[in-house]
Amino acid sequence: MEKTGNHLFDSLQDSPLQTTILRAAKRVTLLPGDGLCERGKIAKSLFFLTQGVASSSVRLGDKTSCEVGLVGAEGLIGYEVLFDEEPSRTDTKMQSQGSGLCVPLPLLTRLFTDAPGFRERVLSFASCQSSIASQTIACAMRHSAEQRIVRWLLQVSDRIQSDTIRETQQGISERLNVTRPHVSLIVHKMQRQGLLRSMRGTTLIADRRGLESRACECYGVCRAEIAGLTHDFASRRKVPNILFPLGEPATPRTTSEESAA
Repeated sequence: MEKTGNHLFDSLQDSPLQTTILRAAKRVTLLPGDGLCERGKIAKSLFFLTQGVASSSVRLGDKTSCEVGLVGAEGLIGYEVLFDEEPSRTDTKMQSQGSGLCVPLPLLTRLFTDAPGFRERVLSFASCQSSIASQTIACAMRHSAEQRIVRWLLQVSDRIQSDTIRETQQGISERLNVTRPHVSLIVHKMQRQGLLRSMRGTTLIADRRGLESRACECYGVCRAEIAGLTHDFASRRKVPNILFPLGEPATPRTTSEESAA
């Protein structure tokens, strides 16, 4: 079976489990700002991104928001609902253009319960996300605004596999809780140093090696976590059989069925 580009999903390659998911999945094209999960609501579908990067943020009482995580093609967006079936605690939107597989939640909930191969992979991804979140918190508390901006630019670049990042300086300011004037000063300084080129709404990494030399240790730690996860996924080929008959429909139940249950 042809690989999709999503590391978690592709680690199920050539298994009945992957076939079951594909039967119910819808291939979607996603644009910057498209909502994938909304705070306070239970998502009807989850997403395996195959291209692009999504940003999760938390809204605060003063109506501002702060980014708490990035997800690309390494995992499953909205996976938290598989643990407790509670409404999302974050807003997750596309940060870039991309594509993915949109899969009904009832199917993935069932697989998470009944299919050890799928459950193990989701738990591995969740552990990776937790480690990255912890490192990002430490970064926000201890490292300079310049280091945090460099880390963010590199992390986005890694996930979209491009040195061209379509985000305004105002957007970077809001994501990282750094004032807009401070972001502008930092970006302009790095432009003079030949590290970046900034155009309206777009930042181009002109000297990646030089930019990486400005990053704090957190970028390397987070990158290593992702590399370890994807290597783990790539090394997994044998998938335990799912525990329900493949002949059953891989489609979500209707609202009336759920109410009756």
